[in-house]
Amino acid sequence: MSIKKRNHSLVVSSLRKEIPSHHGIATILGFFLVALLLVSFFSNRPFSYLNKSFFTPAKSLVVPSLYLVNSSTTQICRRGDNVDVLLMMDTNNENVVVADAVVEYPTSTFRFIRANTTDSVFSFNNACQYHGKPCQIINDDSSNGEVEIVQARPTPGINGNNQSLGILTFQCLKKTSGQQGNIRVKFTQLDADNDSSLIKDDSAGTDILANATGAKVLVGEDKPIRIKILGLEGKKHKTKIINAKVEVYQSSENKKLNEENIETDQNWEKSNVNFVLPEGNYQFRVIVPGYLPRKITLDVSTNSML
Repeated sequence: MSIKKRNHSLVVSSLRKEIPSHHGIATILGFFLVALLLVSFFSNRPFSYLNKSFFTPAKSLVVPSLYLVNSSTTQICRRGDNVDVLLMMDTNNENVVVADAVVEYPTSTFRFIRANTTDSVFSFNNACQYHGKPCQIINDDSSNGEVEIVQARPTPGINGNNQSLGILTFQCLKKTSGQQGNIRVKFTQLDADNDSSLIKDDSAGTDILANATGAKVLVGEDKPIRIKILGLEGKKHKTKIINAKVEVYQSSENKKLNEENIETDQNWEKSNVNFVLPEGNYQFRVIVPGYLPRKITLDVSTNSML
């Protein structure tokens, strides 16, 4: 028996241990139809066996959707560091009892580390339990760059937009170029094999997924940059620098990433601050008591202030 078939049989047999038939599940469990839906789902649609921070809420879509969210539309990750993306769901006022998200990633750029579903909307007050945990299956096919996350909940399931399904963690392997930074939810059409889906609470296993979007994560090399106080201020100052600091912000999100204090007797034109940052666009701000903040935006990969 193939691994795929064994995995299919494991799910079905586990659900049948307490209830001997699909009809029995529907009759005895009543509202807890998720077992029936899972069996129907995996029977009619082959289950693909797969081997193994800070977020900005995405705009809610107007159709049943699965999508990924990161800290910005072009989140920057250092090579060797980990990055988190949030898996989200919109049901568009439909009751969903099974969410099956197949997430694809370029293996040359990312390595899948883990999926944390502790705070998933499917994890709270879920009467459907599988091996002592809320009903879910998580498998990663690292050779093909896919991770599949299947979660289920009894009738009436989940209804709502901007619903969290979990956090996916990837390690950034090499500098991105072109489409290499794309991590996407796989979706081609309704009821397609080995594809993402949202199963409606209608006792028929109806797939209602209509849209899927991914996340763009850029992987950059670390680059040294020296920020000259003179360049930031735009004019010479002969006064001493006291309790000043330079703050670094990710330009697209206005989110502070780092800061360095300046405590020196040097004049402005002789002072500079060194940072090591991944390639990307940043805003540097000089904060000096008694002065208005001075700002400059630089592209670390091409700036002329090194």
